Amino acid sequence: MTTSRHTLLDRRRDRRIRLAGQVCLQRIGVPRTQIGDLVDVSAGGVRIVAQAAAGLPVGAVVDVELSLDAHQDPGGPTKVHLQGRGVVVRVGEDEEQRAQYGVALSFARPLELQPAFDAPAVF
Repeated sequence: MTTSRHTLLDRRRDRRIRLAGQVCLQRIGVPRTQIGDLVDVSAGGVRIVAQAAAGLPVGAVVDVELSLDAHQDPGGPTKVHLQGRGVVVRVGEDEEQRAQYGVALSFARPLELQPAFDAPAVF
């Protein structure tokens, strides 16, 4: 059976938006943090690419933090940090860069804006 790309796009509930930024994933109950680059985000989830996907099996529950560039007035914050919780729905070799892994998450709860003064210095 052949499935066209158009058919796959039609089945998605939410439109994906390409954004640049970093993503920090912390698997619940595991001290290791995974950091990757944002590919796109939708109301229902996010896709990232990471150097390694070890410890992120499908079904794993993770805390998610997105760090996005902010375009504010001079003197305003340069990053916007969003936090939430997600479930890993797909892990695989990235189609464009074989040395990286694509990770898709479905949000288990909506993302929340993290105040700038609480933002970690990881990014």
